[in-house]
Amino acid sequence: MKTLSNTLETLIEWWDDPGDYPSGAGAGPLPSYQYFAGMEGEVKVELEQKEVAEYNQAVEDGEEQEWIQQNVDPKTPEEVGSVTWEHELKGNVLTLWSEECEADPDYQEPEPDYDDYA
Repeated sequence: MKTLSNTLETLIEWWDDPGDYPSGAGAGPLPSYQYFAGMEGEVKVELEQKEVAEYNQAVEDGEEQEWIQQNVDPKTPEEVGSVTWEHELKGNVLTLWSEECEADPDYQEPEPDYDDYA
């Protein structure tokens, strides 16, 4: 198996508190912060004939996710925990992209700099 390309990257989005509360409970907006919003990109690998047969058998058995994790082991960004892969085989080139993914619960995002909001 040979990795042809890996363009996976983490999507980080920014949340801004509107700071508009009818009760007047807040004295302006709360600090904004970044959060994990998913992953985009794809991985392309070239499979050998034996691997193509194993992949097709895994698909037939409904075990393609396990086969992908054990055999392809796509290198995901460190913030990514679990991934459900969409996949397509054309000839002997397997393309993977994330259907859904979750953040790694052990990943520590950088703390926001609250001095910027003082």
